[in-house]
Amino acid sequence: MKDQSISARARRGLTAGGILLAVAVGACANPPPPALPAMVARSAGGDYGYAETAQGADLYTVTYVTPSLPAPGDPDNDYGLAGQKQRAYSLALWRAAQLAVEKGYPAFRVEHESRDVNVIRTPPVAPPPYLTTPLRTSLGPPCRWDCGNPIGYWDDSYFNPRYDEWYIRSHASGRAVATLTVKMLPAMADGAQDAAETEKQLRATYATATFSP
Repeated sequence: MKDQSISARARRGLTAGGILLAVAVGACANPPPPALPAMVARSAGGDYGYAETAQGADLYTVTYVTPSLPAPGDPDNDYGLAGQKQRAYSLALWRAAQLAVEKGYPAFRVEHESRDVNVIRTPPVAPPPYLTTPLRTSLGPPCRWDCGNPIGYWDDSYFNPRYDEWYIRSHASGRAVATLTVKMLPAMADGAQDAAETEKQLRATYATATFSP
């Protein structure tokens, strides 16, 4: 009996080991996508990055758009992307400082700025027809969607607006966009920023910044 017990424990150990090995192999077979470098130029067909347009000899519009990011937060709080709005602004400002240095201007001034969040929300699928009492269970109506979700069975009505809110938030994505109108200056003036110093400071902060896809 003792030998059989040891053998059973050994088999359970092998089984558990096999499961762990399978999980490890699966993780290696599907590595996470690489992080996206933040400070890149946005090409004509680009997904994100900075871009600039000359409005005159010394006036530029500089824009930075983030990649598409999860946006499950509260709509009244920028869908959780408030921090990305500030980051987009800083990256646009860095590009403005780069432009000033490249074109030989010692200073620049932001004449106008905007920071926005553009969000796409996916609506949930329509509920199936309501089921009559014989087809219902003690746990409530059958799952409206995947029972593997934490929501599972509802304890009240078959159609529950709380699920719609949860679904929409969990399937929302957004981009933070910062747009600056920048005046290049031949010397420091009121409200101006030192081009070289600003470029240096922002490069030190964001040179290795990335976005998780």
